[in-house]
Amino acid sequence: MFIAPPWPRIYTTDSERHQDFAEAVRTHDAMVAAYTQHGYELNTLPRSDVASRVQFIQQHTAAIDHGAPGSPPPELPRVTRRPLVLQRHLACLRW
Repeated sequence: MFIAPPWPRIYTTDSERHQDFAEAVRTHDAMVAAYTQHGYELNTLPRSDVASRVQFIQQHTAAIDHGAPGSPPPELPRVTRRPLVLQRHLACLRW
């Protein structure tokens, strides 16, 4: 799972993003804590240009074994309660 850290140099508010930077940092920290607590391995995106971020994601996803061409995709682990538990956890973190 990839997560983008708050980055003061490019942070801005707009009609869709109402959080100030301090609240964005708290939200990021809460997300990291919640995802980690529930067993997710996080990969933090670098604070760099878009091309470098794309390369970072490609390098990390290239290691995933997709099997031989034409073969069925590998079975993904079943996640049953995590999203709901995570959603409830994040809902409790209102400032």
